[in-house]
Amino acid sequence: MKNWQQRLKGYRKASGTTENEAHLPQFAPPVFPQIDRAAVRERDGLQPKSTFQSGRTWVRDCIDRKEQESFEADHQGSAVAVPKSERPAYRSRFNDPDHPASSGRLFTVLSGGRYKPNPGLIQRAGTAIKESQDKKRASQGLPPSETFKKKMTRKKKEVNNRFNSLKEDVMYLIIVNMPTEDELRKSVAQLQYFSQQKNLEEEATRNEIN
Repeated sequence: MKNWQQRLKGYRKASGTTENEAHLPQFAPPVFPQIDRAAVRERDGLQPKSTFQSGRTWVRDCIDRKEQESFEADHQGSAVAVPKSERPAYRSRFNDPDHPASSGRLFTVLSGGRYKPNPGLIQRAGTAIKESQDKKRASQGLPPSETFKKKMTRKKKEVNNRFNSLKEDVMYLIIVNMPTEDELRKSVAQLQYFSQQKNLEEEATRNEIN
């Protein structure tokens, strides 16, 4: 036996097959005393959060609530959406998008939402035109038209979604609704139709060349 084989004789193989939990060794749970003590002090109010931590928590909470409202508006009646009655109220009126203080108008913001200017002529005309268009669309069985703000928000999301494409060598969990038998038959028929059209085009191209 060679020298290096003799030295490795006492070592076990690193790879192996585990058949059940009985073969797994018992291990001690990880304990981090300093983290546990800091959590207890923060819970008891002995160690207040730093300004940076408080600001970061506030920003996360604000962004999360706005995303919940946006999701609920885009998916009416969805079981995943959190209704407004179950969401915690905003601590500041300036964070609430439904409050007049967050309308973006200078005097309304400075007055904390108390000053509410009457809509101007252009705004009233735009509202009347939108209501008229929505009535026509409703009579045709179409959904209401989008406002300029909603349209810009939707286009912004579409642009952002282009960069959130699936990447290679990454495992994804995608949850979709199972198609019905009728939908499957339609999909197969469409694939067959497209395949036949492609074959006809290729045959026509070959005939033109010949």
